[in-house]
Parts: sequence; C-alpha cells; structure tokens
Amino acid sequence: MTTLVPGAPAPRIAVLIPCYNEEIAIPRVVADFRRVLPQAAVYVYDNNSSDRTAAVARAAGATVRREGLQGKGNVVRRMFADIEADIYVLVDGDDTYAAADAPEMVRMLVDERLDMVTGLRVSHSITAYRRGHRFGNWMLTFMVRAVFGQGISDMLSGYRVFSRRFVKSFPAVATGFETETEFSVHALEMRMPIDELRTAYKDRPAGAASKLQTYRDGLRILRAIVQLVKQERPLQFFSIAGLFLALLGIGLGVPVILTFLATGLVPRLPTALLATGLMLLSFLSFSVGLILESVAQGRKEMKRLAYLGIPTFAPFVLSAAQPAGDIADGAAQRDELVPVAALVSSGSGAEAIAAHAIRGQSGNGWPDAGLSGRAVRGSGHDPGVEAGPPVPAQVDGKYYEVATPRSLSERLVIWARDRIYADFMRLCVPAAQDRVLDVGVSDVVGDAANVLERRYPYRQRITAVGLGSGEDFTAAYPDVAYRQIEANRPLPFADDEIDIVTSNAVLEHVGSLENQRRFVADLMRVGRRGFLTVPHRFFPVEHHTGIPLLHWMDRSFAVACRVFGKQDWSRPESLILMSRSRLRAACPPGAAVRIGTTGLLLGPFSANLYLHWDRRRGV
Repeated sequence: MTTLVPGAPAPRIAVLIPCYNEEIAIPRVVADFRRVLPQAAVYVYDNNSSDRTAAVARAAGATVRREGLQGKGNVVRRMFADIEADIYVLVDGDDTYAAADAPEMVRMLVDERLDMVTGLRVSHSITAYRRGHRFGNWMLTFMVRAVFGQGISDMLSGYRVFSRRFVKSFPAVATGFETETEFSVHALEMRMPIDELRTAYKDRPAGAASKLQTYRDGLRILRAIVQLVKQERPLQFFSIAGLFLALLGIGLGVPVILTFLATGLVPRLPTALLATGLMLLSFLSFSVGLILESVAQGRKEMKRLAYLGIPTFAPFVLSAAQPAGDIADGAAQRDELVPVAALVSSGSGAEAIAAHAIRGQSGNGWPDAGLSGRAVRGSGHDPGVEAGPPVPAQVDGKYYEVATPRSLSERLVIWARDRIYADFMRLCVPAAQDRVLDVGVSDVVGDAANVLERRYPYRQRITAVGLGSGEDFTAAYPDVAYRQIEANRPLPFADDEIDIVTSNAVLEHVGSLENQRRFVADLMRVGRRGFLTVPHRFFPVEHHTGIPLLHWMDRSFAVACRVFGKQDWSRPESLILMSRSRLRAACPPGAAVRIGTTGLLLGPFSANLYLHWDRRRGV
C-alpha cells in the first residue's frame, strides 16, 4: 500500500514470544514472524530454559532477554513493562500458531481501532488441540462470558495482538498460564473494543513437549476466575454466598419455627442458634458485597482514567511491507482516527434516511433494561396488521412511569443503558463518517431515554425515526435529524445502503414470529452492520410489568397479568417475551450473527439480549 501522508510515522510493532525450553520450535517461529512482519522487532524472553532456546533464537534474528521468575504470567509482566511499541503481537514459542494471520490481525486492530484481537484457534488435529483441552477451554470461557459479558470465544488462546493502551494499562497480576484469563477479563471489564480472527492451530514440531499441565493449570485458571469475580464483581460473589447461607438458615429454621408455633417450645435450641447465625452471616455477606462493590467501582474508574491517559496511535499508514495502518484527517487534531479506506473512498451519501414503521407508537430510543412499564397494545412493526394512529406521548409516558426521576429504578435503567451503549460502540465500531439509523426514539426527555442521541459523538450522522411528530425529541436534540415515518412500509433503501442500523426494544412488540423474521431481515438487508436489543425474559423482573419470576413461563405470566390487571401484556400482539432461542429464530436462516447478553449483567439472568451482525467480517 502506498503511503498517503508524506512523512507520517510508521507504527512500532513488537512481536513478543515467551519461551521455556523451545529450542526445537523457536527458530521457525522467529523466522516466520520476521517474514510476515518485516518491520517488527521480535523479542524472545527466555524463562530459565535448560536447553539452547536463547542461543538459537538469537541466531534466528530475535532480540533475546531473560526473565528469572518462572511462569508465563511473570514473563508477560516483564515484557509489557520493558517493551515500548504501538502494536504488540503476543504469541507462544511452540510453533502452533499461524504467523501468516498476524498481518490481518494487526490490520483489524488499526483499521477498526481495537485494543485486542484474539486468534480464535481452529484445528482438525486431535493431538494439537486435545478433547480435554477443548472442553476445559469451553467451560472456562463459558464461565467468564456468563459473569463478565460476551466478546470472547477462546479465552485461553496464546495468540493476541494488543494496542499500546491495553498493554500499558494491564495490571498483570498472574504468574502462570492464567494470564490469558486476565487478558480477557481486563478487556471486558474496561469495555475495550475487541475482536477475534479464526486462525489455524497445528501440532507441535516433533520432539517438542507441551508445558501445559491439564489438571494443575486448569485448577489454577479456575481459581483465577473465582478471584477475579470476587475482585471485579464483589456484589455478585458475596450475594451468591449470602443466598446460599440464607437458604441453609431458612431450611434449618423453618422446622424450629413450626414446632414453636405448635407447642410454644424450642426443643432444638442448637439448631435454632445455628439457623440464627447463618442468617446473620447471610446479611453480613450481602453487606460486605455492597461495600466492596463501591470499592470495585472506584478501582474501575481509576483504571479507566489510566487507560484514557495513554496516548493512542499517532497518525500513520503502512507501506507494502507493513500489514496495517491508520491515517488521520483533520479529525486527528481531536484524537479521532479514520481508517485508510475511508480516506481513499468515502462519500457523504444520503443524509435523509427513512425507517421501518412502528405501528401505534414512536418507539424507544434505547433498550429498556430496567424496572419500567410500557403500554404497547397494538404497537410494533407489523406489516400485515392494520395500525391505529400513533400515540407516542401516551406510550412513552406509560413506559417510563415506573422509573421515576432520581429513583433507584431510573439509576438501574441508566446503568444498564450505559452498558448497552458501550456494547454498541464496541461491536459496531462506528467511524465519524458512518450513517446511523435509529429505528424508534422516545419523546420522553431524560437521563434514562435516548442514550444514543445523548452520548454518540457524531450526532449529526444519526437519523432518528418514529411514528410520532417528535416535537419534544427535536427540541431536545436539534442536531439529530428526525423523520416521522408511515406505518406498515418497508425500508425504502437499497441493500447495504446504511452503515449501521440499530433497533432497540421494538422486536418484542411486532406481534408474531413471522413478523419478527420479516422485520429483522429488512434491517439486515439495509444495514451492513447492526445492533438490535430486546429485554431478556429470564431477567428476574419482567421489564414492562414489574412482575418477578413468573414471566419465565408463558402460562404463569398470563395468570399473573390477569391477577395484577395487566392483561394486555400477556397477548403476543403486545409483547413476546424474548429468549436466546426466540431471538435466534427471528434471524434469517443461515445469517451470520452474534447473540449475547448486555444491560445489567447477571450471567444467564442478564437484563437484555443483543443481536449483532457485520457483513464486512461475516459476523
């Protein structure tokens, strides 16, 4: 690629290879990375090898250094502290990863302004990626995803590309193979933009032995996950412990209470005292969790500030010998990076964007993730059902009636939607020139509504649409284009004409699975990238009615709605309670999408689900 800005500095790329007794494999690893990244500096850190690892690595052209503290985590800590670069490529020295994928991983990091790209291991060799290791990796990855969020599919991969911001803000506490777990949790907790690339994973060279001990290192990684949950999610950790103690105390105490009510005596005094002690410990555990949650939040804010204090890439592009790069236009003076492709061929496109109809309501500007009610009878995207007149003010007013201003409910809504916004930015990676279509916005103006319009840095690139007149919305966001749309009409745009389409808290109201499929297919047809969210039915409290737990089953939810006078919500034309399987069923057959949790993260009981697609990368 020809350099577009004369004199623009090239990125400093460092290839970091931790090694322990890799005399057989390391020459090939060094040679391969020097070939595919000729401008990169290759560093091999010898971790007390007893063979000739250091000598053969030096002969192959690498800069060799030594770390005396045994363990991969100790080596990573030393490398991250010593090496100064813009881009860091970390790879194991056992010649099991494909060096040929490094240029593409670097390109993704730069062009999409990511902080970490993970090599997603793909192998058809039983000996290279043993079944026990596959299962252990799946189980540990599932645990991390359930607690800390989506975005990681291969948590234990040893092939990664990092930005300088990631490396210099990474605390590096681990000593052994659990350092990969720290990478993933650090990225997820800091809401960093990350991605993955499928890469071949092959057998070790003949004569080379694996350093990974399945059970010992697996238990160490499991212990590291538990410790990270305690440190980063103390409220969840101690709440689970408190719940267990409370259930045990109730189980022991109820028979004692029943005996006392029947006889007036407490014949099992030790059991009564034990039950009392367990309940006290339960409340103490909950209290400790609340206190430590505040401490963890403060630590997270300090880490975020330290992360933001590290300079991002300087403006550069890559020559033919360099696989990726960034070039900045005038926005670089505001620390905004624009991909090279955007400067080579970019156009303003049509600013006026029409939207899919939302029957009977103006919609909601961002997913409802809190304890709020929303009247949507006769609403949603239903091309096959005759719609009533738009009533946005009534709908939105009812929707936010539970989350009253400055209440705990509103704070939970804001907290959840901030997380949803962060996931939108992380997954869609919008650039300054991207056109964003927000299908359905709220006329209610407040901290809990329209978070995209409130926080997005390029609001002039947003077109917000709804059935209502949008008077209050337009007054609140005068720099956002608003268009009142007509019901029951498809999106009047050619395929892939919009850069990013977002539709939030609407899909559950379209009336049937057929309508959902039609709606999702139309959004995917128009938008090259998309981010769609819905309330998760397995969140402990149903979003629209405030009914707890009973909404997990359709029949019990219908009964509860009748009891509490909320019959409208039990009808499919008003509300379809969404789960992962129902969201997957709404997608076109064979569509490449990613489904995950967002909002208030409670593992499988998280508040919201998201559906993301990106046809640029087949996701």
